[in-house]
Amino acid sequence: YDGTAAWDVVCEKEPDILITDITMPGMDGIKLVEKLRPRFPAMRFIYLTCNDDFEMARSAFRTGACDYIVKETMTREELYESIEKAEKEFEIYRKREMELLESDFDREIKRLKDKN
Repeated sequence: YDGTAAWDVVCEKEPDILITDITMPGMDGIKLVEKLRPRFPAMRFIYLTCNDDFEMARSAFRTGACDYIVKETMTREELYESIEKAEKEFEIYRKREMELLESDFDREIKRLKDKN
């Protein structure tokens, strides 16, 4: 995909984890994640790249990336570990989100009871 097509697919499918290349036509992976992050705050991101560039890696992690993997040196185990890490981060986010909702619900129930 190019970055623009990736945007369309991700918005339609809403995956929990997105593995994206950084260098893509249309919209690069970093811009893609910057656009997706506000819309899908629970989504976790893993970047694949051919560039072992510190500044690019730093830009990727500033978007909240779980990992940054250089394709030329990537191993299957490294990719699996990165996906496992992203899954754990996703579950932690969802759990925290659920706890906040439950807390808000409990406060609202208490407020309604106190009102009566």
